[in-house]
Amino acid sequence: MRRLLALLACMGCMLAAVWLSGAPARASTLGDCLAQHHVCVTSEGRSLISQSQQAQLERQIGHDDIYLVVAASGSSGYDAAMRQIISVLSAQQKQFVVGFLDSRLKHFGAYNQGVLPPGGAAGIATTVVQQHQADQDVFAALQDFVRDVQQQAGSAAGTASPGSGSTGAAASPPSHTLRNVLILLGVILLVVIGGFLVWRPRRTRRRQELNEAKAAAQDDLIAFPSRATRRRPPSRPPR
Repeated sequence: MRRLLALLACMGCMLAAVWLSGAPARASTLGDCLAQHHVCVTSEGRSLISQSQQAQLERQIGHDDIYLVVAASGSSGYDAAMRQIISVLSAQQKQFVVGFLDSRLKHFGAYNQGVLPPGGAAGIATTVVQQHQADQDVFAALQDFVRDVQQQAGSAAGTASPGSGSTGAAASPPSHTLRNVLILLGVILLVVIGGFLVWRPRRTRRRQELNEAKAAAQDDLIAFPSRATRRRPPSRPPR
């Protein structure tokens, strides 16, 4: 694992010659740029983000763990360039959100590590791209991306348990098992209460009616021989 991490870090350093394609040979590497800045733009990316816009994005991000890279992907494509950017940041930061705008393919994607729930940054990137498809305002899309990440990261930090030490990790979603158990207990409680309030009085009333019917029948059985005895004619003495 250590060798793999070292290899990935080395690949991130080798990206110095790839991500600055067309830039002066003495330009800093991607790792050096991300170690000092939150927004890194190559010479090819200047057609999309100016220096003044880069400075505005830097001020908007502040000290948050959000990074933006505007550069042209190499011949290996967008995914390979994104993996190299992630490897460079992983060697420097424990948690981060990075957005990569490929100036060659005009594609914007994002990755999150520890700041948002899994897939959160990619979802935000997809949303801002859809919102700005009509106006093609790249700078506004990046501003909206930073704003939405900050808002969702703040919400995730607010729902985290106090003293957990995590400033951006999202709280785990509540389990539905407890909810289902509570619903089941509520139904059982309603059934029991219904039995006491409805069925038991009805059962008691039926029992009372049955007892009254039995008592009345017993009175009839007791009274019938008496009436029969009174109506029987007196026996005649034998002649």
